[in-house]
Amino acid sequence: MTIEGDDTRFESIEAAVVFSTSGEPVAQIHRFSHQTGDWLSQFPGDVRVQAEQLIEDGFDMHSVQVVGEFDGELVWTAWRDGGRERCLIVGGHNGGVACAPMDEADESGLRFVTITGDRTGAEAHVLTLHYTIWLWPYLTIETRSATGITVEEQSGQIIDVELSCPECEAD
Repeated sequence: MTIEGDDTRFESIEAAVVFSTSGEPVAQIHRFSHQTGDWLSQFPGDVRVQAEQLIEDGFDMHSVQVVGEFDGELVWTAWRDGGRERCLIVGGHNGGVACAPMDEADESGLRFVTITGDRTGAEAHVLTLHYTIWLWPYLTIETRSATGITVEEQSGQIIDVELSCPECEAD
């Protein structure tokens, strides 16, 4: 439902019943005020700056949304490549990105793995962006022990990380 204000501002209220991963119904209400034509007005301060940076990086303005937080950084989803790809963006503009074609992402989700610690106490954090049958995104974050990690430095800046932890690898 849209509640119109003056010629430049209006409020949107969206309500839906969605189902949790266990099948329980959950009411979801989203209300925001914004200016006509200004999608970014829904984001406050620093979050808006991050959204603008993602748009500058080539993500579609009208698809950029926050889906969660990990390690003090926002986790985003957005489309790119003319809407042919869905992406999971961990840490914003300078963070990591996992993308897949729309159909594949809608069906299987998107997965991003990050490693913390060292060889003796490393943990793999598996961030998975799922979609409901109505294409509502939801994020799950799992932390697992990651033993047997090999780290190789190449050209002083790029670090390749290989996991010998089968449950940590993407499907």
